[in-house]
Amino acid sequence: MSQAEAEHVRWRELFVPQYAASLALVCLSVWLHAADSLLIATMMPAIVADIDGAELISWTFALYEMGSIVAGAVSGLIALRFGIRWPMACAAALYGLGCVVSAAAPEMWVMLVGRQMQGLGGGCLIAMSFVATSLLFPSRLVPRVMAAVSTLWGTSAFMGPLIGGLFVEFGSWRGGFWFFAAQAGVLLAWLCFFLRLPKGSGPDRAGQSGAGTAPRLPGLRLLLLSGGVVLIAFAGIEVSVINTTLFGGAGLLCLAAFVRLDGRQGQGR
Repeated sequence: MSQAEAEHVRWRELFVPQYAASLALVCLSVWLHAADSLLIATMMPAIVADIDGAELISWTFALYEMGSIVAGAVSGLIALRFGIRWPMACAAALYGLGCVVSAAAPEMWVMLVGRQMQGLGGGCLIAMSFVATSLLFPSRLVPRVMAAVSTLWGTSAFMGPLIGGLFVEFGSWRGGFWFFAAQAGVLLAWLCFFLRLPKGSGPDRAGQSGAGTAPRLPGLRLLLLSGGVVLIAFAGIEVSVINTTLFGGAGLLCLAAFVRLDGRQGQGR
């Protein structure tokens, strides 16, 4: 697309019936991940007062982010193998289930399981939303869609703590998780029953006809990546000269091994 053509693209073109639903789908996926990432920032005092576990507070953030990183790293390969509809639907289901687990958590360790599930599902949703953008919109509209997504991301990061605070103030912290679980249910139903994809194009074509030629999922590299993130997170949570040095160094070694293996794979060795 030339610069002259790009300049003539108007925002209102995104809101015609042909593209409005697709824009809402992409934005909802981004919203769920971005808002939920900081949702518990204002709910944590009420959560600790209810189910204890103050010593595990930092892990509610670390496990969420670890899940996001790992899911984002593998989502592209998943899209090549299976398309976007069912991987996004599974991610929405996992995210929603994680919200339910957190909402019903009787103890903090159960909350951590839920946050991990939310991170994995949300990370996959955000990565798949970028794949969906290239599939659902013509190239001339993609810059506008990305601008809308970027704006929503910043707004969502601000709105997450606000929503959490409102639920704590006027209801229950558990209601905040139920609120996001309900939205994940809407997204899941949308993906399963109402999403219309272009036939024979983009990742869905690869998912239907190219599964045999798509790259294999990098299990060892994902293990090294997730292990490195967890070790470095633990080094920053349990701070002491010995713990921080040992766990931080081990995490860096895992990440270095990940980078080396990933580079060798990219060179076809």
